Amino acid sequence: LYSNGEAWVYPNPVTTTTATVQFKNPQQQHVTLTVYDVLGNVVMQKETTGNSFTIHAAVLKNGMYFFTLNASDALHSGKFVVE
Repeated sequence: LYSNGEAWVYPNPVTTTTATVQFKNPQQQHVTLTVYDVLGNVVMQKETTGNSFTIHAAVLKNGMYFFTLNASDALHSGKFVVE
């Protein structure tokens, strides 16, 4: 899962109403995206068996956010900024 343990958020910083989290998922595993604010509160959670998520940034306040991608055999975390 992922590509060498990486996932990409673009654009980052997010200056549009949506952003995309892209990752490799060749075995079509079930993946959960969880987005947290800087206080550690869960602000968004989505699931897919695909290879990307769309984040609707229009519902998020300006600031830094952290995310985790969790699959049965992998966990990846990252961050992005909403401006």
